[in-house]
Amino acid sequence: MAASSASLRKAFGNLAVLVLGLASSVVTARALGSDGKGVVATLILVQGLVSEGAGLGLSDAMTVFVRRGTIALPAAGRFTMGAVLPVATIGAAGTALVLCLAFPDDKLAGVLTAAAIPSLAASVVLVGELYTAGRLGATMVVSVSATAITLALTVVALSVLHLGIAGATGAQTVASLVVLASVWLVARRGREAPASGPSRRAYLRAAVRFGLKTEAAELMTRTAGRADLLLVAVFLGAGAAGNYSIALTVLTVAGTLPTALNWAGFPSLASSGPDDAAPAVAQLARLSLALAALSAPALVLISIVGIPVLFGAEFQDAVAPAVLLVAGSLATSVQTSLTRAATARSRPGVSLRSWTANTVVMLLLDLALIPPLGLVGAAVASGVGTGVGALVCLRWFGRELGLPAVDLLPRRADAAAIVAVGRGLVTPARRATRGATR
Repeated sequence: MAASSASLRKAFGNLAVLVLGLASSVVTARALGSDGKGVVATLILVQGLVSEGAGLGLSDAMTVFVRRGTIALPAAGRFTMGAVLPVATIGAAGTALVLCLAFPDDKLAGVLTAAAIPSLAASVVLVGELYTAGRLGATMVVSVSATAITLALTVVALSVLHLGIAGATGAQTVASLVVLASVWLVARRGREAPASGPSRRAYLRAAVRFGLKTEAAELMTRTAGRADLLLVAVFLGAGAAGNYSIALTVLTVAGTLPTALNWAGFPSLASSGPDDAAPAVAQLARLSLALAALSAPALVLISIVGIPVLFGAEFQDAVAPAVLLVAGSLATSVQTSLTRAATARSRPGVSLRSWTANTVVMLLLDLALIPPLGLVGAAVASGVGTGVGALVCLRWFGRELGLPAVDLLPRRADAAAIVAVGRGLVTPARRATRGATR
């Protein structure tokens, strides 16, 4: 498929980010224990939600509008940054206040967590410019570099300086500033002179209308993926939250290849005609499901064996929810593929409805299942919520694209595409190995 090479680049980048992120998670867990890991995970969750919300969905709007020729990329990027930064700054101030009240024993950590929000939001805009311009390799370099810098600073803060929870969050904040400076230099190098187009007001009026729906959907996506961590912390304590954060990391690993596929296909879907869109959407969803199914058995085995070895016996309780979350990732792969496709086709409302249904069902079940069943209850609630969200997507797939749900089941013809992905993953590694031995 057209986006296969970009998917491979994204897959390589995602794998590198996950390995580095896992290493950072191990360092944090080993240094702070389950209670400290739970506090850090909760702080970072809040940071991510606020920085994501500050973006107003304008990065996706920029990609769609630029790809359809509505506005030139330099102008769209400039207008977007001007709208996002003030919102992020206000959000950071409010977040600092809330975190200081919620974590009175870790006020410095709360302030440091909030301080990173403007730089994170600005980095998302700049990466969105690179993505829209087709500079996918540059976006991968930025993502991998950001995670590597965070890991290095986390090791120094926790293992060398022993700065505790404030050190872990401070490492994230310093890394966000370094990454912002780096991505600004990269984006600036390839930026063209502004071209004529709609005024700032006219563009932002249309972009915000589009973006608020995508942003609400994205916030619901993050909420569906992480809000149960907050409820675990409330009902079961910081130690249980630390364990559940490890299980959620495994779920993130499960989505690596499907996410790469959908990420790479988004720009082409945004610019494709109606006749080409339906089969492309179906193929992306089939391949996403197939890749999730192929990786699931290995992830179950890794969860059972690897979590106690990497994180220690204190995190044994993370194994059962991790296995259940991997099973639920099959539905997540279809839901993510269809919601991203709907947004690319200027139907962000589909994504919003799907992830809202997912989140509402999950949270209601969390309230009922976490007290009696613990982490297993949270994982079950997550899986059921994902299934409901996927059903909402299937309705759009059938009604508007005119395709039956059976078209989402992997076919023999899709095996060739999966084999191509496998070859694409192996061949560069062999070349790199040969080059290193010469």
